[in-house]
Amino acid sequence: MANGVITTGFILSIGYFSSTWGIKLPLFYIANKIPFIAAIRATQRYSLLLYFGVLILSGYGIQAVMTKVSRQLGLALVSLLSLFFLLEVYPSKLPFNPPTSAYKPSTLDNKIAELQSLETTKLIVLHYPIYTAMPGYPIQESTYMVDSTLHWANILNGFSGAEPLGFKADMQTLNTLPSSESIELLKKYSVNILAIHAPVTEQRRNEIKDFFEISKLGSILEVDKDQYLVVLNRE
Repeated sequence: MANGVITTGFILSIGYFSSTWGIKLPLFYIANKIPFIAAIRATQRYSLLLYFGVLILSGYGIQAVMTKVSRQLGLALVSLLSLFFLLEVYPSKLPFNPPTSAYKPSTLDNKIAELQSLETTKLIVLHYPIYTAMPGYPIQESTYMVDSTLHWANILNGFSGAEPLGFKADMQTLNTLPSSESIELLKKYSVNILAIHAPVTEQRRNEIKDFFEISKLGSILEVDKDQYLVVLNRE
C-alpha cells in the first residue's frame, strides 16, 4: 500500500508533461476526464502523497525497532533518528529576502484602482521590475499581489508558489522590454497597463518611456517623479 501511494505521488507530482521523456503523463489524461483538475498548477504538492507513504513505512520501521530491542534502547534510537531527520530537512536559511521597510500600498496601484473603476472588464497589469526574472523573488512578487487587492485587476506577475511551464521564460523575455519579443508577449497576454515602479533604474525607466512615446503604442501617465504607468493602446 505504502509503495503504491509513494509511486502515485511521484508520478502525479511531475505534472502533465515530461519535457525529459517528451511524453504526456497520467495527470494529463486525468485532467481531460475531470476538467477541474487542470486548474491545479502546483502539481508538486502531490508530493504530500510521498510523505504519507513514507510516514506509513516509518511507522512499520519504528514498530520493528521497538519489538526487537528493549523499550529504553528503542526510544533512544527512535529519538536519535527523528532528531537526525529534523536536522537534515530543516532549512538553515529560507529563500526569502527580509522586508526593507514597513508595508504600505503602492502609489501606482492606487492609480490603477482609479483606472479600473472606469472599466467594465478586468484590466491586465504587468509590474516592473519583474522580480520573477531574478533570484530570491517571492517577497517582492507577493507585494505586487497584496497591492492588487486595491483594484482587483489581473496581474501578470506575482508569486503563487508555482511556475507553470514556460512562465519564467516569458517573464525573462518581458524583462527585456522594449524588445520586439517582449512587445509580442504583451499582445499575446492582452496586457493593458505597465506599472513602472521606482526600483527600476532611471536608465531603464527613461528607455521604456521614450520607446512608448515614440512608438505611440501606449500613453504615459506620470504618477510621481520616479514611477509611472504605461496605458497600452487597444487593438
